[in-house]
Amino acid sequence: MSILGLLAAVATSGAALAPPTTAPTTAPTTAPVQAMSATEIAAMAVLLGWTVLSLYLLWRLRVHRAGAIDGGPRLSRRTSAGPLIVVLIAGLAAWLLAPLVWLMVARPDLVRKPTSQASFSPTELVTLALLVNGVVAIVMAAGHRLWRRNTLRRIGLRLGGFARGLVLGALGIAVMLPLVLWVTSGTGLLWQLVHYEHPRAHDMLRAMAATADPGVLALFWLSVTVATPLAEELLFRGHLQTLLRRALGSPWVAVVLASAAFAAIHPQWMVPPIFFLSLGLGYVYERTANLWSAIAMHSLFNAASTTLFMVFGPPV
Repeated sequence: MSILGLLAAVATSGAALAPPTTAPTTAPTTAPVQAMSATEIAAMAVLLGWTVLSLYLLWRLRVHRAGAIDGGPRLSRRTSAGPLIVVLIAGLAAWLLAPLVWLMVARPDLVRKPTSQASFSPTELVTLALLVNGVVAIVMAAGHRLWRRNTLRRIGLRLGGFARGLVLGALGIAVMLPLVLWVTSGTGLLWQLVHYEHPRAHDMLRAMAATADPGVLALFWLSVTVATPLAEELLFRGHLQTLLRRALGSPWVAVVLASAAFAAIHPQWMVPPIFFLSLGLGYVYERTANLWSAIAMHSLFNAASTTLFMVFGPPV
């Protein structure tokens, strides 16, 4: 599962922003505006206050300054980019091939007779998500291990930086989360204005809401908080963004291009908030040169968004 589903839950789990309309009657009526409950008012106040605090922290951290992003190059031009390129290609190949292998083993009926109406059980969906992301992470880690040139350290994945990365990731998500929520809400309003129809929630989230199996739910949490952040950050931040930074020289250009690639693999209806979140992940990675910080930020965002979905329930 990707960030897409989690953002979709946040975007659609709350009450509609537009006032409800009443059923037509013989006499013209004005649709009543639904009053906000005390809980909704309190939640909005918290979000507004959190947003102001986030903007203040961004200013104090000097994010607006172009040079603040530069935590130093991870891969100098004198260092061969070959290992990272090979491992990136291997990771992408695993990402593409793992679902096909799973289909051939678990659902050969779909291989023999493909259909766009195929349905999967919650167990199948979470197994597939864990398999794909787990295989990608294992293939890439194994590739670095076989190369034996400290390439994992070069992309900021050192055991010694784990604790610091957790702290930085927690700070990053505390700053980014309210801003991503605003972008997500704005995207939803835009699609309403242009009458763009899209799914109300990701298949994985609907499957999660439809099952009470504790084993499946545990695997789901393992997928969204461990397997997915690790695999996606290795691919898009640790390798793609690092290689773009080395090739182009500009950390900001590398962040933007890597974020565009990350957003492009998701359905277009969630591209704006995914791109915005990815900019934050890329910025934190560039400034800290610590991949654990991006992984932790990604994991905490997934956990927070999934929790919101579980509290509010699936959209109607």
